[in-house]
Amino acid sequence: ARRELRAEIEAQFAAYAATGLTLHHADAHKHMHLHPTVARMMIEVGRKFGLTRIRIPAEPPWVMKLCGEKLGLGDYALYAWTRLLRAQARGMAANDYVFGLKWSGHMTLARLQSLLPHLPEGVSEIYFHPATARDEALRALMPEYEHEAEFAALLGLRP
Repeated sequence: ARRELRAEIEAQFAAYAATGLTLHHADAHKHMHLHPTVARMMIEVGRKFGLTRIRIPAEPPWVMKLCGEKLGLGDYALYAWTRLLRAQARGMAANDYVFGLKWSGHMTLARLQSLLPHLPEGVSEIYFHPATARDEALRALMPEYEHEAEFAALLGLRP
């Protein structure tokens, strides 16, 4: 299974390299790179393709609490687990924080406005899934997401 995983990771990096685009950073769908084996392989293989940055999905619970969110043990555990990824990525550039995990698909203007005053020092990424309108694919794949509201939040408009 590990050989197959490494082969898939190598194929993904090779496919991207074939586009001729500059590799900016790496992450994985649904943050699969939080798994230590996936992370190690992604970093090892990625470095061969010029990888110098990795996204670390570290949403600090204390900030979310300041935004009025109720937190569970899982929120704290995930944040602690991201330290392992940070250790494995040593020597690579990485963001310090990510926001939008808890509010995935629901980064509305109100939530964005509640978050901005509490952003900690460092490099933060904020996740959005914006769209001007929902089509059949979005309705099927992300039925609960508020794509238009996220688009409006980016523009600073109320939906």
